[in-house]
Amino acid sequence: MNKSGARGLNVVIILGSTRTGGPPYPSPLGHRVGLFALTELSSRGHNVTVIDPLVEKLELLQKPHFAYAPSKLPNQLGDLARKIEAADAFVMITPEYNHAPGPALVNVLVSVVVDVLVSVW
Repeated sequence: MNKSGARGLNVVIILGSTRTGGPPYPSPLGHRVGLFALTELSSRGHNVTVIDPLVEKLELLQKPHFAYAPSKLPNQLGDLARKIEAADAFVMITPEYNHAPGPALVNVLVSVVVDVLVSVW
């Protein structure tokens, strides 16, 4: 059951790379893994939303969600915040960079996710 009591979970997949070329080949690997996760979760009855930093084009650590007054919050951050708030579960797909998550994932987490989750929990 999800937050609204319906069957299936509201799952947010966050892709953690902005690379468009390889290696590895064929590239981009993160999108292929994300598509696999989307297909598998959807086939099991879950409602899946994908947050892709290549599509969202967040400004790199310019100003996070919490730094805006509610009336000044950019639409893009507000849309992402609503997706995060509605989630029952998260899947983060990211390459490893020197034993740490990729910078694109960290940017999404710092810009929106952490602030929204702190306010919800």
